[in-house]
Amino acid sequence: LLLSSNPGLASGIDPRSLSVLSRIYVGSINFELTEQHLRVVFGQFGAIKSVSMSLDTLTGKHKGFCFIEFETPEGASLALDSMNGAELGGRQLKVGRPNNYTAATAAGLSPPPKTRIYVSNVNEYVSEEDLLSIFESFGKINHCALMPDLITRKHKGYGFIEFEDESSASTAVTSMNNFELGGLILHVGKAVIGGPLSEGMKAIEKLPPLPAGATPPPPIVTSPSVSAAAQNAAAKIAADLAARGQTAVESVAQEENMSISASQRYAIMQKLARQESSPVVVIKNAVAPSEVDDTLEDEFKEECSNYGNVERVVVYVDSEEIFESERGLVKIFVEFDDENAAEKAKEKLDGRWFGGRRINASLFDLKKFQTGDYSN
Repeated sequence: LLLSSNPGLASGIDPRSLSVLSRIYVGSINFELTEQHLRVVFGQFGAIKSVSMSLDTLTGKHKGFCFIEFETPEGASLALDSMNGAELGGRQLKVGRPNNYTAATAAGLSPPPKTRIYVSNVNEYVSEEDLLSIFESFGKINHCALMPDLITRKHKGYGFIEFEDESSASTAVTSMNNFELGGLILHVGKAVIGGPLSEGMKAIEKLPPLPAGATPPPPIVTSPSVSAAAQNAAAKIAADLAARGQTAVESVAQEENMSISASQRYAIMQKLARQESSPVVVIKNAVAPSEVDDTLEDEFKEECSNYGNVERVVVYVDSEEIFESERGLVKIFVEFDDENAAEKAKEKLDGRWFGGRRINASLFDLKKFQTGDYSN
């Protein structure tokens, strides 16, 4: 039998206790936001089992609060730490534990190994091997498992990594939380409860093959399909980054005959991954193609003027990519008159919430921008 994808269930914990630990309360929700908005925002912390919103019978809208249950307590814990006080739709969210949560509930659980960490918001085309190649820079890994969806036959976007020693796990959490991988921001934290880990994506290999011509059904909350080139690029990001980082580590160790610490390895990886300085910033995940209008350039020019003098703004829709089930990915390029302003804008804008979405901002090659090559 396959082990449950949830270590808590596999350990024999009462499912009711596990449910309590996996739920959070979210209050002060903008009345224009829907369940789907909340699933997108909170889904980055782990797979969501349910979103419960009470509706006002008079207005037909929700009452400004909801309960979200994740598949794991780790997802709930990360969401609680990250989203309490975060601004969404112009209001500051209030995120906490439900009333039926007690410290005694958590205290009575099987403690997790101190060497185990939880990773979420993993790009669907990043594999266990990709994660292993990056996280092993912090120390020897005994087990790496992304949780499989036995219906879609892809992973669910979250998983667990177990190191050989506790210090490696702690360094990995500190260094890799909010690290961008495959276009998504990883969320990394310590495991909350114990229990045996599943075999991960190896479970898929044991399933009978799909009938000829059959395709797996889409998940309940469908994610957009992407081109084969995009799939390959997303999967390659992790492998290339890890390969370059590990090569540099080995080279330095050989030349200087010294031991490289995990934090030093991470610094090397970061340095290799970082783009050269540029006065151009590209902003993604801010708007959908259908939301592009004549005011968008002016809005971003005004906002980015807070960080320096803006030379020009270019809004480009990349038709080769998919965004929220729409054809096209909107890229907003902002050219400043100096590199310091661009760096400041990137630091301030990256990870900020805009219209219910967490935007991504990064430096973009000036020569490519000047020649109208907006691919990246």
